[in-house]
Amino acid sequence: MNINFSRFTIKSRNAITRAFTLTKQCQYAEIEPQVLMVAILQESDEMVSYVLNKMRVDKNSFCSAISNSMRLINRRITSEHDFSLSLQLVFRKSIELSSMVGSDMVSLEHIFWALGTVDNPVRTILNSHGVTPEMLRLAINAYIHRGSEIHRAPEVNRIPEIRRTPEVQDNLSSDSDEFESTVTSFVDKLKNIFNSKFFITICVILVILGIISEFNDNSSSNNSQSGSSYSNKETMITCPICGGSGRYNSFDIFKSQMPCTGCGGSGRVASSQAMGIMKMHTPSTPSNQSNSQRNNSSRQLKDCPHCLGSGICKSCDGDGIIENSPYAYSLDPIVCPNCLSKHGVGKGKCKWCHGTGKRK
Repeated sequence: MNINFSRFTIKSRNAITRAFTLTKQCQYAEIEPQVLMVAILQESDEMVSYVLNKMRVDKNSFCSAISNSMRLINRRITSEHDFSLSLQLVFRKSIELSSMVGSDMVSLEHIFWALGTVDNPVRTILNSHGVTPEMLRLAINAYIHRGSEIHRAPEVNRIPEIRRTPEVQDNLSSDSDEFESTVTSFVDKLKNIFNSKFFITICVILVILGIISEFNDNSSSNNSQSGSSYSNKETMITCPICGGSGRYNSFDIFKSQMPCTGCGGSGRVASSQAMGIMKMHTPSTPSNQSNSQRNNSSRQLKDCPHCLGSGICKSCDGDGIIENSPYAYSLDPIVCPNCLSKHGVGKGKCKWCHGTGKRK
């Protein structure tokens, strides 16, 4: 059965790709409708939740039933995975449903609608939850048109018009004359206040106070700037711990992403703090220890700090590969960069101590 996937939306094609990948990972014989339903949930969980809630179906119960149904799918190790016959009928029905509602493209809603219409395990699970094809159609239709609902504005109670009889006209004119006289008297009082000597004196005092406060602010800012310039005379030098990189000085690929403990990641420290930082990061030795004892202790082998003396790489736990690495560009396993397997010497062995667990 030839299916024109060019009519499917980008999200629909992404869901089909997810179903193909999941079928390959689980080693199913064919791509089944239950696998496509899981892919639709991963691609558009919001749509599925809306439709199930509209039909009053518990989402957790529905997903659990889909998961139990996937355990019954036949498995077969093969390089090519085809669509099952029931899934091909679902795709054909989804194209018909999209044309029926006047859409040129097949969306995820149409595929979900077809899964609940054509005879397949997903429809059986929906029927067990009391869902009929008509209920699914109404729920899908409500989701498609959920943004096109027209909200009417509440009707405003209109004030009834007043018939202007001669009596009403006289009352209106008398009220307007009274309001005009009130405004005129208020304006005259304001003019008298503005022209009075008391008001002018108050304005002069306020202006003088504003000038004094501005002068005080300027003097205080100048003092603070002079103090800050004096305090900034201390020079900044390169951090002696990280050498100005701002990163943790370590060959470990994970520790090298941490900020430097000396400068906090800035790469610069004050000259007065450099000596203290060096003393804090330099291990001290007893004063009464002889030079020969120090030389002997330096020659003694210690446990490797990277594998903790086990000789096994801690990044891959001795497997030689790292799965789901945050530094990889894909989800495929990568060769561990912190063990000898990358150099072809020994799989899963610590490259810092060559698998011995001891270092100087």
